[in-house]
Amino acid sequence: MGEDSGGDTPGQSAAMASAVPLFEAFWQGRLIPETRVQSVPFVRKVMVSDAVGSAKRSGRAQDVLPDECFNRLRGMLFFGPSFRVTRNKLSFRDDLHSLLESAAPLERNLERKFREWLVNCHNRLDKVWASLLTSGHT
Repeated sequence: MGEDSGGDTPGQSAAMASAVPLFEAFWQGRLIPETRVQSVPFVRKVMVSDAVGSAKRSGRAQDVLPDECFNRLRGMLFFGPSFRVTRNKLSFRDDLHSLLESAAPLERNLERKFREWLVNCHNRLDKVWASLLTSGHT
């Protein structure tokens, strides 16, 4: 992994946000540093449905759940002893992507509930601040 230069341009920061994995993986409570999960099926379905519909949605509907909401999501997945890791505990031996894709959720309407939760968090917690000062003012 590269070093953080600290001077990101807007294009670089958007690219870096999409490169940051959604989940870190833990095994037996221990971080497995070389394993990152980019997404899980129910999150991906909500992202895709909103991306496909975003061109057709009105400005007000786009304000309900902007794309930036998905860039701020982060989480942790915890795996038990039945999952296999390498001897040095740096990565999983099992293919987590295929395991997560084939897993059946226990919750029936997971995509709908996740989207409702995300909209609720966005409405209550997300704030956008803009500076009205120009460079000539101190």
